[in-house]
Parts: sequence; C-alpha cells; structure tokens
Amino acid sequence: MGCIYLFVYRKVLTTEKLLALVSMYPWNLAAILIQAYAPEYLVEMFMNTISFVLVVNIVQRPEEQINPTVGIQSHIAYMSDMKKAFALNKPVQILLVKILNHQALLNILGYDTFNSLLKKFAGKIQSCFGGKGSPCGFYYLENGLFAVTSENVSSSFFKIPAQKISEMITDSIQMGKLDVELNGCICVFNCPQDFDEYDKMLSFLNTFYTYFPAKGSVTYLEELQEKQKAELRMRNEINGIVSKAIAENRFEMYYQPIYSVREKRFLSAEALIRLYDENYGFISPELFIKAAEKTGTILQIGEFVLDSVCRFAAECSRTGLPIDYIELNLSMKQCMQNDLTEKVLYYIEKYNIKPEQLNLEVTETAANTAQDIVAANMCELSKHNITFSLDDYGTGYSNFSRITELPFHIVKIDKSMADKVFDKTMKTILKYNIQLLKEIGMEILVEGVETEDMFKQFKEMGCDYIQGYYFSRPLPKNEFVEFIKSRQ
Repeated sequence: MGCIYLFVYRKVLTTEKLLALVSMYPWNLAAILIQAYAPEYLVEMFMNTISFVLVVNIVQRPEEQINPTVGIQSHIAYMSDMKKAFALNKPVQILLVKILNHQALLNILGYDTFNSLLKKFAGKIQSCFGGKGSPCGFYYLENGLFAVTSENVSSSFFKIPAQKISEMITDSIQMGKLDVELNGCICVFNCPQDFDEYDKMLSFLNTFYTYFPAKGSVTYLEELQEKQKAELRMRNEINGIVSKAIAENRFEMYYQPIYSVREKRFLSAEALIRLYDENYGFISPELFIKAAEKTGTILQIGEFVLDSVCRFAAECSRTGLPIDYIELNLSMKQCMQNDLTEKVLYYIEKYNIKPEQLNLEVTETAANTAQDIVAANMCELSKHNITFSLDDYGTGYSNFSRITELPFHIVKIDKSMADKVFDKTMKTILKYNIQLLKEIGMEILVEGVETEDMFKQFKEMGCDYIQGYYFSRPLPKNEFVEFIKSRQ
C-alpha cells in the first residue's frame, strides 16, 4: 500500500523525498531477510529507525512545515499541499487574509511586538473556525498573508468565519498599552473551479489584494459577474500576456499631438505603447507596464519603443511632416542601464536622425532616486544634444535640488493636477509652481487638457505646451500623420 501511495503521489514529491521514501522498502526487506536467516543479528528495528530518521529529516522537515514565529503551517507547507491538490484534482476552498499595513505596523511596533501581533491574529483566525481541532489547514505565507484551506467546498462553509475575521480586522487589537488597527483584504475562492492551474493560483495569491476592497471587506470569486471575472483572469495572466506579446511582436505605437502655445501649431508628439490581446482586447498600459517592470521584460519593451520611435522620426523627416521631435518614456530600469547611452545613439545612427528629434521622458520617481547611474546617463546623453522632460510632475515628492542638478528641459504637469485647475487652492499651487519652474529655466507642458476652459486657464498661466483630448486622443501612426497634415 505504501508503494501504491508513492506511485500516486510521485508527481508532487521532489526527487530527494521520493528516494528517501522508496529507500525504506529495500532496506527493511534486507533487514527482514537477515533477521529471518540470522536471528542473532537484531537489525530489523535498527533499519526501521534509520528509515524514520530519513523521513523526519528529508520528507517531513518539521522546521519547514511550521512557521515558528506565528505557530501555524508555513508557506512551504501550503505550496506542498496545494501541489498535491492540483496533481490529484482534489477540490479545495481557500480563504486568504492580507494585512495590507503589515510593513507600517512592523515599523511602529518593532520586530518582537509585531511577531506577537501576528501570532495573536493567527490564533484569532483559528478560533473563527473552531480552534486548533478544526479540519481546516491554517498557513502563514509571509508578508502579512494568511491562508485557510478546506476540502469542504460548500459556498456557505466560509461565510460565517469570513464575516468574523472581517469584524476582527475592523476592530482594533490590543497589544499591551497600544490599540493596533489592521487594514485587511479577504478573498474566498475554489480550486480547480476558479483556478485550474497551480501557477495561476500562485499568481493570484500574490496580487489579489490589489484588485479588491480593503478595510476587512470579503470578496467571493464565485459571486463576481462574468465581466469582473474576465478582468480578474486578465490581470492574473498579465505576465504571460506580456511575454507572448513580446514573442509575437504584438505591441503598437500610438502618438498624441502636443500643441505649442507660442508657435500655435502641433510641433511634437508623445509616443505611447499599446497592447491588443486576442482574448482580452486592449490592455491598459498602466497594467502591462507595471507587470513588465516587475518581471524585467520592460527592457525589451523599452528597446522596441526606442526602435519604433526613431524609425518614425526618420519617416517624418523624409516625408516633410512638420514634427520637430518625439517624446518617449524611459522606465526606471532603462534609466539605470549602464549602456543606455550606447543604445540610444545606436538607434539614432541606425535611422540617420538628429539627436534633437528625440526627447526622453524621465518620471519624478526616477529623477529623485539615489542611483547615480541615472544622473550619469542623463548628463552623457545631453552632451549628444538629446533633451529630457520630467514626467508626472506633481504625483510624488518633488526634490527641487535634484531636479535642478539634472539636465531637464521640459516639466510635464500631470493630469491629476491639471484636473484640479478650477479648484481655488489647487489653481494657486499650480500658478506658483509654473512660475517657479519657468524662473529656473524650464518649459512647461500640461497633460490631460480636455476642455477649452482648461486650455485657456493654462495658457493664461504661461504654459508652453498643451497635450490632451481637447486636441486629440493618442492615434495610431497613420491617423496621427493625417491629423498633422490636415492642420498644417
């Protein structure tokens, strides 16, 4: 029966564990034979003992199965159990609890008190299911993430415990003289009903709390509408979608016209990448760019953008399209590449364009980073007459000392600030920010201008360039060319 069991579970055991378990049988068989033919050699119990030592140290590994800090099963145990469930196609219902402010609590409480809080919280979760004697599995998956699993997949099984956990999160937990407030997200789903592959479930595990409400709200995947489920699947599969798009060259460049207030014409454009997937349609750049930054594929995407923009800039020169330059975004990782200058110059030479035909956008976050390589790259490129824009101004902490040290030519006011131009307080802030930036030699571009009233407001404030739906949405290359030609 042991051999049959090992055969059934062979796919979910590592080679090391499988060999340790299989080795029990020949060793013990040999011991039995020795014992039978030579009774004076008492080796059978000795070999049994050796076998169990191997099982404990190689297969069970109690130090890996239990998280010593929290006192419940670890992420290693969770992964092992879930791999078994998927391999045997065993239905499992899972409840996830993510403490969203776990890092802030760690900073406030200190390591020991924070660990005591986690242990206390784990105990409270267990109590919601009837205590340690519950048939459920309880796991701490690190970084404030707890999981409860059950083979009971009834839709009502987790209803009451989930509600108790929700109330527990909204109430403060007393730690000594401190009242600690948790901010949590709770989700309940089924496998293989909601996720039919282990990797998809694991991906969801690491990102679910970015999709659903916080403050202890409980989300049941089976209750979501089909449209919500499709979006959830798309978000969960985004890494695979991006990889496929790179392999099959599915990206496309769009261009949004930029209007010069002084010259009263469209003299430039911002290059914006788009992704169309055959299953999910157009995917938000905010979503796939973030995914690409996490996986590192953003460098391949960045190179595609650089190649496409330089090729289009060459076409503009060749056809006489009156576009002075094109702006393109550099990701944080691109800014930190030690061969960035060589790559940019390579594409400039490849398409025989002037360096002045490119303007590279660097975000506020990248500009304020402590990485000296970012500043070195910008200064080196500016020596070759390539200009820079500070993108997303107003979305983060603007370090003016850092900004003035770097060779920025244009500052782009973010849409989130531009939208508030009719708010009296924000209008004053915008006015004096623009005035200050212009006094230190910057030109000002406003993003997200959607109405004539907004256009007039920023024109009066002395902004140099206007970009937004008031003039045009981002356009595919051919439509952009027709747009510029029709407004020459």
